[in-house]
Amino acid sequence: KVELRNEELNLSITANKTILLKKEPISHEELSGKLRTLSEEKKAKSLYLRSDKNVPYGFVVKVMAAARRAGITRLGMVTEEEQEGVR
Repeated sequence: KVELRNEELNLSITANKTILLKKEPISHEELSGKLRTLSEEKKAKSLYLRSDKNVPYGFVVKVMAAARRAGITRLGMVTEEEQEGVR
């Protein structure tokens, strides 16, 4: 399990493609600018991305590209462990 520190940037994508940055909804168009501002404020170049398993891969790639444009140099994927018997 990955332990996330406060200075790390965390981004989630819900099943309905809502992007959450610091648990607040943000549009795809605002994402690069907001990530750039936050990464400069926090001196962070890492982002941890969590996505619902039903989000199309192409959408996740677009979000990842927005992070790269914002100057994020390290991107980690956070996954949830499957519980036995749950699929």
